[in-house]
Amino acid sequence: MKRKEDEKKVVEDKRPAKKAHSEDEDDPDAESVKEFGGPVGCVFIMVASHVFVYYVWMCLTFYNGELAHPSSFGDIVPFFQRAINHVIDGASPTVYAATIYLGFLLFEAVLAVTMPGVKAKGMPVPSEGGKALIYNCNGVASWYVTIIVVALLHYFHIFRLTEVADNLGSIMPCAIIFSNGGRV
Repeated sequence: MKRKEDEKKVVEDKRPAKKAHSEDEDDPDAESVKEFGGPVGCVFIMVASHVFVYYVWMCLTFYNGELAHPSSFGDIVPFFQRAINHVIDGASPTVYAATIYLGFLLFEAVLAVTMPGVKAKGMPVPSEGGKALIYNCNGVASWYVTIIVVALLHYFHIFRLTEVADNLGSIMPCAIIFSNGGRV
């Protein structure tokens, strides 16, 4: 009886044996996986995501929500010229749009610091000596407070939601500039 229990505990390790110490072992990037196609893929995603956001805005603003496209082969260059002109004319950042966007970011930052939430221990961080950070998971509470505050601001005519819709073309580049500027 005891022999059968001992046999169940033994698990055969079918992984390949580790090699002896090599020069690559000291290099942390030797076995790293290049996600999203590496640096080239990441740059493509960054550029394409911005172009896509501008395209969707252009379709909503100038084409009544229809997908914009060249009407013929000869319309390809004029189509892109029109698209660039739409972006230049309607999607330039303004001080008012930057104020709206930065006000929203500041409000969300205050909520992130002050709202209650479940405390969760994260994964160990190698650069912090294996220390696991504690995270305040308060996104749901912050979301509901945001909805309530925005509804109250709109209802009492303090800040109408139509301001966001009317200034979306100007808010969008502000968001792109501030998000990319924060990454550099």
